[in-house]
Amino acid sequence: MHVLNQCLGLLLWMCLLTTVCAQGCTLTSFKDSGHFDENFETSNLRENYASGDSVRVPCKVGYRGFFKLTCNNGKWSPQGNLCSAISCGHPGDVQFADFALSSGDDYVFGSQVRYTCHKGYQMTSYTSTRNCLQTGWDGHLPVCEPISCEPLTVDDNIMIHGFIEQPTAGSVIQFSCKERGDELIGPSQIICNDNGQWNNKPPKCKEISCRKPELNHFQVEGEKEVYKEREVLRYTCVSGYKQVDERPSLCLKQGQSAQWTPTPQCEPVTCKVDTYPPVGTTYRPQGQNIFTPGQTLSVSCGDKKWVKRLDLQSAQLMCQSTGNWDFPPWDYLGGRGEFSSYHACDDQYEGPWSHLGKSAPHVSRWQYYWTTSADLDQTLWYECRSNYEATSSRATCTRQGWEPNPLCKDGSAQLDSVKVNFSHVYRDTKKHVKVSKMLCNVRLITLFLICPNPTPSPEPTACPRAEILHGFSHEYQNKLYYTCLPKFKLLGKGWWDVASCERGRWNTQECIDNTDCGPVPHIPNLNVTDEVQRFQDGDTFPIHCEAGYQNLHKNLKELTCTEGEWSYNMVDLNSICTPLTEPCGPPDQVNDALILAPSMDEYPSGTVLNYTCRDNYIMKGNRTTECKNGKWLQESISCNGLYCQSVFDIYLIYSKVYVCVWGGCVCVCGCVCGLTLLPCWSECTQLPNVPNAKVVDRKTSYQKGDSVSFNCDTGFISGRQIRFLCSDSGWTPAPGGVCRLKPCPLPEDIPNGYYLMSIGDEFAFGTTIKYICNEGYQMGSKEDTRTCLLDGWSNHVPVCEPLSCDVPPQTPGVTVKGLPSEGEYILPDRFLSFSCDSPDSTLNGSATLICGKNGQWDHPFPNCLDLCTLPSSNPNMKVTVPAGHSVTVECVRDGSSTQLQCLRSGQWSSTFPTCTSKSVSLSDTKNCGPPPPLENGDFLASGQTFRQNSRVRYQCQAVYVMEGEPYKTCLNGEWTGEIKCLKPCTVNPDLMGPNNLRFKHGSKQKLYAPHNDHITFTCIDGTYPVGSEGMRRICEDGVMRLPTCA
Repeated sequence: MHVLNQCLGLLLWMCLLTTVCAQGCTLTSFKDSGHFDENFETSNLRENYASGDSVRVPCKVGYRGFFKLTCNNGKWSPQGNLCSAISCGHPGDVQFADFALSSGDDYVFGSQVRYTCHKGYQMTSYTSTRNCLQTGWDGHLPVCEPISCEPLTVDDNIMIHGFIEQPTAGSVIQFSCKERGDELIGPSQIICNDNGQWNNKPPKCKEISCRKPELNHFQVEGEKEVYKEREVLRYTCVSGYKQVDERPSLCLKQGQSAQWTPTPQCEPVTCKVDTYPPVGTTYRPQGQNIFTPGQTLSVSCGDKKWVKRLDLQSAQLMCQSTGNWDFPPWDYLGGRGEFSSYHACDDQYEGPWSHLGKSAPHVSRWQYYWTTSADLDQTLWYECRSNYEATSSRATCTRQGWEPNPLCKDGSAQLDSVKVNFSHVYRDTKKHVKVSKMLCNVRLITLFLICPNPTPSPEPTACPRAEILHGFSHEYQNKLYYTCLPKFKLLGKGWWDVASCERGRWNTQECIDNTDCGPVPHIPNLNVTDEVQRFQDGDTFPIHCEAGYQNLHKNLKELTCTEGEWSYNMVDLNSICTPLTEPCGPPDQVNDALILAPSMDEYPSGTVLNYTCRDNYIMKGNRTTECKNGKWLQESISCNGLYCQSVFDIYLIYSKVYVCVWGGCVCVCGCVCGLTLLPCWSECTQLPNVPNAKVVDRKTSYQKGDSVSFNCDTGFISGRQIRFLCSDSGWTPAPGGVCRLKPCPLPEDIPNGYYLMSIGDEFAFGTTIKYICNEGYQMGSKEDTRTCLLDGWSNHVPVCEPLSCDVPPQTPGVTVKGLPSEGEYILPDRFLSFSCDSPDSTLNGSATLICGKNGQWDHPFPNCLDLCTLPSSNPNMKVTVPAGHSVTVECVRDGSSTQLQCLRSGQWSSTFPTCTSKSVSLSDTKNCGPPPPLENGDFLASGQTFRQNSRVRYQCQAVYVMEGEPYKTCLNGEWTGEIKCLKPCTVNPDLMGPNNLRFKHGSKQKLYAPHNDHITFTCIDGTYPVGSEGMRRICEDGVMRLPTCA
């Protein structure tokens, strides 16, 4: 029994031992552990696993990975990677659409992308999304198609410009009336919007008429309410008002609509003066330049000015009801209407070309032969005519007239008319002393009857009257102010200049063509061997750097003169010729030290300099520093004193502190005492964080009492320099600070325009503004943007010029009336009249052209065609045929026929044939059917039948250019005349992108160039032109060969 009990106990103990040693693992413990991931698929795993069991945990659908668990005595041991989502890759691009993730962060299982059509396109697919599944992206790529509008229908008397068969979103349709005598009622163009709807209804065309304008300070004569074309509106202004434009107002077609031209307007009657009076003139009240009738203006002149008369220096003026001053102080010499005159005294001598006062009688010659007047207090050299003696060699202009008075006195009373034979010695200013025998009449003796060794009158040393080729000038106070005529510019900078008289010549610049270039711009270290000052359009200048320098811009081998400006692809001129090795700036300054060499701004690579300390100081470190490719190679250098001037003086030498005591210096900190270093102060490790700034003179370590300074980056400012001090608590602001963007002053406003901020949110460094002109004005400056830089706004303030029409070309045989003065613009509403000089010519085109508000003439410029005369037996009858037309002459008896053409010279192409017996008759005339169509154009006529010699006018669509005469003529049943509409060129970013181009002028994304017109391109940043054909290209019948940049 005892033995049995022992066996049972042993068996129980072994069972317990087995349980403890072989403890299993559960699925629950795995899910509660940090190894579990929600993307594991555990539905097929058991609940319990014995110690030593291994199991592979699968991933859920759409995920992949390898993860294995091993049970070790009740604990799971993981192996492998967690599950990750399956990638579907790129979902695919769709033409005219963009896509973005609408769910998920990547193109993996469970994510979704949504496609959005571009503006002007619509989704035609069933769905616009795609989902990433286990097998990849579901569905198909969606489709985007253009949004279209319904085709248009218009009246027969309206001409349509544009593609109307299948108009899509963004399509623009333009309208005009076929008949010259009709005006367009409604919009001149309509647009197909993004919703597939036209933004307006098509217009109508009706006969030109103008309605009586609304009364506004004027009264219209008569009771008429509607006026026909070219009828005159007669009106008068009410009391206190006057007409703004004295020309008669006509009802004229402007563009596509009828308007009163010029606009009938009345403005209050006022008297005006310049806001800023001329120099030396004062107005009271100041700052007021417009006065109403009854108001007064006081004018006071300076010392050398006058009003009306020499002795009058002030005047009181009153504004009259007529808008004129009661006492207009006009300059009596020129009538320019200025309130003070620079002319004070008349200095013209008596002679056949004298037409002014005789304030200086008997003067035969002045210092300047061309002068007509003199300034107050001005002194001139003069000579008297024969029989008169000069009372002085110089005359001064005063308010009382010339001083001395008189300038010349009669010399005949002192000398008798006796012939004397004598020897005379005189001195020639250009040669040596001469001796001659003369037989003189005493009345003719002038300069030469002087004592021996005379002093001759000084010769004038003034410059002659200036003649500026292609320019004009004005001389004032011995200075010549000059500028160039339109289409020309000064050789140097500026649009005007001031010259002085040097050795009898004016030192003026040359006026050159606007398309030419002046001297080559300054490029540092450029080797210039030929000092050429003027270059023509298209000329080049090769780039060769001085010895020791190289041109790093491999694609920029020469400068090109293009349309009056040097083209160098926006490269910084200072960066073209760079040294082969980088130079160094001045080396760092060391306290109590000097450098034994001259100071320079730059030191070539390889330069070696030596430092030396001041007296009673020793140097720590290597005294030599060397420049190596832009950097100084030097160790830390310091100069320290080692002597005591008084007790308790403290010195810092090699990071150790010494105190002067009796008998010498004692190290008190920074020294090693046994094995212990006696520290002097705590150390500041990490530097303060100052955004947009750099450390000045960075050190390897900073101790208590050290300071660190910061300089702001380019474009940032801080006021005072930012500085921090190392203390027991770390870096302490002393005074600290932040770097903020450097501001610019408010940009200038421009007349007839405004600006918008295109880059940036405030007027600070880096901000760019863009100027835009008001309606009716165009940008007259090359640059329309300005950027805030370190020294203020870049570029000059742009100028908005009024839209104006081109001056008509000078056509032989054509007379033009109504042209403005030279240099003036032809503004909108201005009209010109054309006529032929010869009675044997006929005007081909409109006799009156009006400048539209868009700066375009309402008709092409006309020309004159010579007329050929048909032979006739009746002397009272004359039959003419325009040049370019033909006739056929047929002899009735023998049936022979000859065709002759009227040439531009007014002569027939051959001699008229002679028919025997019977007279000559013109060939049988036949009517013509409808005129033939013109590609990209249309004809201005209606009807199905046209008689012999009928002419039909054609016109091309907008931007198309007509080649040939604008008419076809019906001759013998056929339409004659060659007409072609040459196509324009269209350039947009899609065409420029592959060639790395952009437009040089303006900011438009799309440009149209008519036939034979030019567009100038430039390379985008970082690229340069390929080849040497230039960047200015011409349009030839719809084809433009674009340049290439790489």
